[in-house]
Amino acid sequence: MGLASSKRSAASDRFTLRIEKDRATTVDFDSNGFVDDQDLERVLRSFVLDCPERALRLWQSNRSSGIIGGGMGDYFKHESAYVDEGAAIGSGTKIWHFSHISSPCTIGQNCSLGQNVFVAKHVTIGNGVKIQNNVSVYEGVVLEDHVFCGPSMVFTNVKTPRSAFPRNTAEDYLETRVCYGASIGANATIVCGVRVGQWAFIGAGSVVTKDVPDYALIVGVPGRQVGWACECGLALKFSAERCHCDECGREYMRTGEFTIRRIE
Repeated sequence: MGLASSKRSAASDRFTLRIEKDRATTVDFDSNGFVDDQDLERVLRSFVLDCPERALRLWQSNRSSGIIGGGMGDYFKHESAYVDEGAAIGSGTKIWHFSHISSPCTIGQNCSLGQNVFVAKHVTIGNGVKIQNNVSVYEGVVLEDHVFCGPSMVFTNVKTPRSAFPRNTAEDYLETRVCYGASIGANATIVCGVRVGQWAFIGAGSVVTKDVPDYALIVGVPGRQVGWACECGLALKFSAERCHCDECGREYMRTGEFTIRRIE
């Protein structure tokens, strides 16, 4: 365990010391009773370097008081949310009321997890992901960068669940991958084992039971493709082999019966 950095918060009379043990961790101590910052830093440096395990235990016991350690960086956690020790959470991410983040899992930078979001162990969430209220991200789910999950949408991870015949091990869970930039509307259901392509758009209330092509616009129960979506989210209107988005001007061309690509 080595010392990384230390600083006093301008907003409060507390002193923050960063130590490293496989990942960055924040330790806060009350600074009252010290002559100045230099005096406090000297004491803390000695304490951490000479008694690293005790310093780590002190940090762990202080987490319940609202002090937030950084995972992969500094992030915001509402006081009612629960983050298991060992979860890796990127800088700038916000975790709101009554959410539970299991460990181990990885959540990237600048994500937003709304009220009552559950993230299971071994889940991977990329950067810039937005998960709205009442969403459970179960083991086996991978969310790539900039995915949007609408309120109360549902992931599953077992194809044939039975209470009398439990299927609840990692070997039972099918991978569901939601690729870069895809959006899933409110109350939609993603049946496990599928790939939702890049920039695909799943309409509210749809039930996805099979792989979704990149840029595909899916609606209905079961979900069916009714068109294509621009990267900005609007529906595209193909009248020939090429089209452009009326909103943002991005251009696309057909490359097959079920595929399109953006023209750079």
